[in-house]
Amino acid sequence: EKKIEKAAAIPGTFGAESPTTLNSETANNGDKLKSPIIFKSPGEVALDAYTRACSLKLTVQDIAVQAAVFANDGVNPINDSRVLPKKIARHVVTVMMSCGM
Repeated sequence: EKKIEKAAAIPGTFGAESPTTLNSETANNGDKLKSPIIFKSPGEVALDAYTRACSLKLTVQDIAVQAAVFANDGVNPINDSRVLPKKIARHVVTVMMSCGM
């Protein structure tokens, strides 16, 4: 929850969790715990964070601002505030590119 609150520092980029989506995904998480490649110990903590991130309600505009923050080395181009350290933003972009994003 702290990471979601921190990410909310990007104005208008994080909506609330969708309780319906969160409950549905949580009910079906059993098989995901069997994937040690994605979820390393403690698996339950990682899986909970992943499930919560997947249940956030976002608009296209929200996602565009998030992308702009990464493209701008961690600085929100709307209000010029630093949301992420430059090094972290660059690491995230590198991982995203390696995944074809």
